[in-house]
Amino acid sequence: SSAYRQMLMLPSRWKIPEFRLTGNDLLAHGYEAGPLLGQVLKKAEAWWEEGDYLASRDDLLHFIESEC
Repeated sequence: SSAYRQMLMLPSRWKIPEFRLTGNDLLAHGYEAGPLLGQVLKKAEAWWEEGDYLASRDDLLHFIESEC
């Protein structure tokens, strides 16, 4: 059926979300290079994933400022 075919094609049409925060962003916000920087990035990425990848870069920066 057409619906089944469309469902099978979904993975090829799905765009992989791009995490919009980098270590350079954290360095610019006062974090020092090192293990803590990586931990904060991982925590922010987990939060972004839990929110269905909808958080913007500004949302992510606000998250690290308030939660990390």
